[in-house]
Amino acid sequence: MPEIVPSPVPKVPVWARPRGDVLRDVDAGYVARAALNSLDNLVRSAPAWGDVWRQRLALKSAASATRLLGRTEEESALRDAHLFRAAGDDSGPAGKVLLAWRRLASRSTTLDEELVRHIAELLDVKWDEALADVVRNAEDLASSPPPPPKSPPSFTGCGRMPNSWHFGWLMRCWRKNFVGPYPYPC
Repeated sequence: MPEIVPSPVPKVPVWARPRGDVLRDVDAGYVARAALNSLDNLVRSAPAWGDVWRQRLALKSAASATRLLGRTEEESALRDAHLFRAAGDDSGPAGKVLLAWRRLASRSTTLDEELVRHIAELLDVKWDEALADVVRNAEDLASSPPPPPKSPPSFTGCGRMPNSWHFGWLMRCWRKNFVGPYPYPC
């Protein structure tokens, strides 16, 4: 049996820790960003448990997305429906949302038309020229330098499709959080 070597857990630098009550939004944002930076460094170090963590976050994201879609499935129901279905069985609408998130969490961060077509199919979004424009725009954004802080990504064309808000949300999360060699859901 191979020996399991624990990976070091990065700590928030001492200079970024609060020295008392945080009373202003700016200070709270600064401290939160320092903690997120430590978490980001941990994720980028590719720990042995990273794949499991990404799949767990995909499940949590799918549960949130199904609630936004007005469905009642919770994490346990999504997980059980996915794991206990027979090969080839339809996973249903909520299960397809979980499959979309799992697909996004298990791939590299390369955005390509094949991935987007598969995600659109899972979410019952019809592929057309407007969606192809969204993919081209996202590819341009992915290859460009990061936007300035508080500048939202623009996925033009999303507003003209049914279920487009959900698809645009997935694309925004991909752009915002799926950095490095492996993505992790927002």
